Amino acid sequence: MSTTVGRVRRSKPRRPHDDGLSAVVASAGPTQRTNIYQAWAKKKGAWPAALSGADRELPPWLWGCGLTQPEIEWIESVACDAFCSDSLDERMSLAPTPASRQLMPLVAAYHLHRDARRLDADTWWKTVTSIVESSTLQPPLDPVDDIIAQSEIPWILSVLCQPAPRLAKRLSKSAARHLSQVADTELDGNGLPPATLWNRLFQWLGSWTRCQILADAAGRRCHDVEAQVQYEWMVREALRMTRGDRSPKWSDAGAGNRPVWTPDFLANVLSWGGDRADETIAVKKLRLAPRSTARHNVDSLRSKKLPSPSVFSEWAQGAILRNSWKRNHFGLTLAYDGSDMSLEVEVRRELLFAGTIRTRVSIAGEQLPLEDEWHNTCAFSEEGVEYLEFETECSDGWRLQRQILFAGDPHVLIWADAVIGDTPESLELHVTMPLASGTTFKPLEETRDGWLESAGGRTAWLAPLAAAEWRTEASPMDVAATSEGLQLTAATRGRAAYLPWFLDLHPRRLKAPARTWRRLTVGQDLNIVPLDQAAGYRVQVARKQWLVYRSLTGAAQRTVLGQHLSTEFFAGRFHRDGEVTTYVEVEAP
Repeated sequence: MSTTVGRVRRSKPRRPHDDGLSAVVASAGPTQRTNIYQAWAKKKGAWPAALSGADRELPPWLWGCGLTQPEIEWIESVACDAFCSDSLDERMSLAPTPASRQLMPLVAAYHLHRDARRLDADTWWKTVTSIVESSTLQPPLDPVDDIIAQSEIPWILSVLCQPAPRLAKRLSKSAARHLSQVADTELDGNGLPPATLWNRLFQWLGSWTRCQILADAAGRRCHDVEAQVQYEWMVREALRMTRGDRSPKWSDAGAGNRPVWTPDFLANVLSWGGDRADETIAVKKLRLAPRSTARHNVDSLRSKKLPSPSVFSEWAQGAILRNSWKRNHFGLTLAYDGSDMSLEVEVRRELLFAGTIRTRVSIAGEQLPLEDEWHNTCAFSEEGVEYLEFETECSDGWRLQRQILFAGDPHVLIWADAVIGDTPESLELHVTMPLASGTTFKPLEETRDGWLESAGGRTAWLAPLAAAEWRTEASPMDVAATSEGLQLTAATRGRAAYLPWFLDLHPRRLKAPARTWRRLTVGQDLNIVPLDQAAGYRVQVARKQWLVYRSLTGAAQRTVLGQHLSTEFFAGRFHRDGEVTTYVEVEAP
């Protein structure tokens, strides 16, 4: 797993949003305006063929937007008629959604070369001015809106203003400078923006790709060398963010969105920023098809030579974990911002979890607020096993810790939350995992485990490890489906409460009749260790067994299931001959 743990956020601020573009457009003299208008009115201007909206699955200006079909149809319908300054304001006011309203200045800008043949010179230039004002008067919502307003629209105008070389140069320099600055300040050095913007990663890449095409048509550099490297990495990250159904992670799977990767979009992305590995991943693994295979003669690489399908960025505050590049992959996407943490779990094109995790800690009956942000305390990756550990502070000196073990080859996910303090108290820990739309939890009648079921049937088996297996036994932990999601609860008394659960996602093991788990006895100096100090668990599915151990008091010499451990956390596969294959072993700091 590639990682950027230890990176520090850049301190260089993004340039404030101002009206510099309006001043550049207003500086055009009457002769320049006449020459520019006539070039396009008489069809003498050369518009990039790659950005023509004719006979394409999706207009280029909508690449990566992920709009619903009604939104796309509305934008395409209003784009059929010529834009003018009055109609632009009117169409923005009639837009069905904020996303479509935000795109109106950009769509109008891409039709300027066409509308010059439909409008007179004065009306056309008023439209140019109106587009610039509509895109720059309001502060940008995020860097994607900023790039469209301060880089992409200036690149469009730079191509249109080729008959006025000085004006075109000023526009292109401003666009390239701003695009380079955003890449420098808003990306982690490996093409990833902050996780809060991952839902707009594809739209960001679409705008950036169009800027590449426009800069090439204007005969100028799109941005500096460092930004080009960031662009190429962003191509890789977009492929990582692609679900099995070709939609982007974090998008609403039930909203009727079109697949983001259209053939034109993919072909241009691979042309401007893809390498041999990216082409192999896109065409051979994700089964995406660029429009022109002649431009992308894919000589596929072996899977062992492909880059890791997983990445964790502490700077971006998120992780994209996959067990392979294939469409039918097992993946977990995680984002944390402040005290919030969101996730998405996908298995063979089915979403199991999607949304924000809700966590509640109660001490002696009183709920404690989370007073600090989540921060990463450990990141480990080796041979298909990814391990992440996070911590945040509660009030009164209590700490909340979260462990995520993603084992891609055996298709296993181990998740655990722990609340730890200094004095014994009555503890309650409630964690609600957001079930995806269409996914349900079916508990078994006699035991506390259950099945996660989606449209394709049984998808995963979930076992609450700290709970007693049989419902006839009293248990400090339980799991139940609620209207908010899958709620896991631990109630105990002591200095700590540990809430682990095990998810088996292997398709062949879903039919295995033998499934069980046990809480193990942990020994130290011939004494049994209390549950608020250490816990061990064994999980068995058919012939496969796993061992999970966690110390809640730091490292100490202890014994569990015949294993002598002096670590804070251990997880691995337990073989019938007594040998253990270690997944991860974490030493106490």
